[in-house]
Amino acid sequence: MSRGGWEDDRDPEVESKATGGRGAAGGESATAPLPAERHDARGPQPGGNTGPDTARDRDVPIVWRDRVVPLSASARETLRTVGTFRAVAVADLARTRYGGDQARLDRDLRSLQRRGWLVRHTAPAPRGGRAEAVVTLTRDGHDLAQRQLAPEGQRLHWGLVKPKEQAHDAALFRVAEAEAARLTRSGGTVRRVILDAELKGQVAARRNAPGASPDPEAIARTLHLRVVNGTVQIPDVRLEYETREGTVARVDLELATEHYKPSQVAAKVQAGFTVYAPASQTGRLSAALEDRGVIGEIFSL
Repeated sequence: MSRGGWEDDRDPEVESKATGGRGAAGGESATAPLPAERHDARGPQPGGNTGPDTARDRDVPIVWRDRVVPLSASARETLRTVGTFRAVAVADLARTRYGGDQARLDRDLRSLQRRGWLVRHTAPAPRGGRAEAVVTLTRDGHDLAQRQLAPEGQRLHWGLVKPKEQAHDAALFRVAEAEAARLTRSGGTVRRVILDAELKGQVAARRNAPGASPDPEAIARTLHLRVVNGTVQIPDVRLEYETREGTVARVDLELATEHYKPSQVAAKVQAGFTVYAPASQTGRLSAALEDRGVIGEIFSL
C-alpha cells in the first residue's frame, strides 16, 4: 500500500518491541549507492554488482563489549547495507555484494546470526510469486554498525516495522540500486540514503515545534517536499547525491505496487517523485496517469 502521505498512521520514532523498531541515527553505510566505510581504503561503489574482492576480504578485529571480534569486509558491508535499508533480500545480497558467491554469503550470514547481529525472515510471497528470505539487523547489530562501521550522516535501522510489508521494504534496495546506476551514468555519486521513517519524523518535529506554522506548504518547503491535495507527500526513499559539478542534489523514489490506487500514483508523480513499479504493473499505472492528464514515467523494476 501507499505509505508516502503525511497521514500515515505509523509513528516513525517509536520502536516496536514485538518486531524490533527503527534504529537511531548512526552513520553512512557502504551499500552500492554509498561510499565505503571510514576504515575501508576502497572508493565509492555506486551500483556495483560484485562484492568485496575476496583477496581483500580479510578479517579485521573489532572491539565489541570487551571482546575482540574478527569481521570480514564482506560481513561489515552486509551489516551496513542491511542497516541502511532496514530489510534486504538474501538473493539481492548475493547478486550485488557477493558477485554470486553464495557460499561466502552463507558463511557471513551464519556468523552474523550466531553473534546475534542479524536475523532472517521469510517475506510473504506476492500474488503468483515465491516467498523470499529477508534479513534485518537486531538491536545489537544496529548498535555495532552505528558505533563501529558507519561515518556520520546516514541513519541506520533495525527490525521490521510491519511484518506484512517486509517484501515491499526489501524491494526498496532494488529501487535505490536501479536509480543509483542511473545517477552514476550521468556523473552523480550518491552520498546518503533516507528512508520514509526519517522524513516522517522530520515532518512531525516541524509540525509540533512551538510556534510552528499550520501551513503544510511551509513544512514541506523546509524538507524539499511538496504538498498535493493538502497532504505532504513523502517518498519511500530519498537519495542525496553529488552531481558531476560537485553540487548536492536529491531524488525522491516511490515503489508503486498492485495495491496503489491511480489517485495515489498520480499524487506521487505530481510531487516530483521518480516512480518504480513491478513490470506487471507499469502498463496499468501508466494508463492511470494518462487518464488523469498527469505527465510522468513509470520505471520498471
